[in-house]
Amino acid sequence: MEIVFLSLLFAAAGVLFLQTLTYTTPTFDTSGGPALFPQYILILLMVSIGVLIIQLVIRKEGRDFVFLELFRSLRGIFLLSIVLYLFALNYFGFYIATAIFLLFTVNYLTFAYTGTVGTWKRVVLRCILLLVIITVVNYLFGDLFNIMLPKGKLL
Repeated sequence: MEIVFLSLLFAAAGVLFLQTLTYTTPTFDTSGGPALFPQYILILLMVSIGVLIIQLVIRKEGRDFVFLELFRSLRGIFLLSIVLYLFALNYFGFYIATAIFLLFTVNYLTFAYTGTVGTWKRVVLRCILLLVIITVVNYLFGDLFNIMLPKGKLL
């Protein structure tokens, strides 16, 4: 089953590589064009997948490929929080959605790994530091670099 999954991933990378061949390069551009970096990444991905498939065929021992393992325990909660964060970005904007996401995931993962979130002073300090980091990132990218961050529909 793992070979089938890797083969589908290899095929998807191949389709993306073929799409990069359609990018036009200006005549004065000597750097390789806009598709050069994606092509290198896709070639590296396809070579890596090919090596994995060869290793699986040579090994011959049947190792179970359990796709659902990605969604169990902490990994599943983290993946779910990322998906919810992506939806929240659209409605609440960058600042509020990122604050909710980071405050939840950092405190939850701290609790999951240590069994406690720490003293109230540590929790408050952690939350303040996260909010300061979000504010600095929002200022740097939104105001200083003039990169449009999601504003949100509800606010």
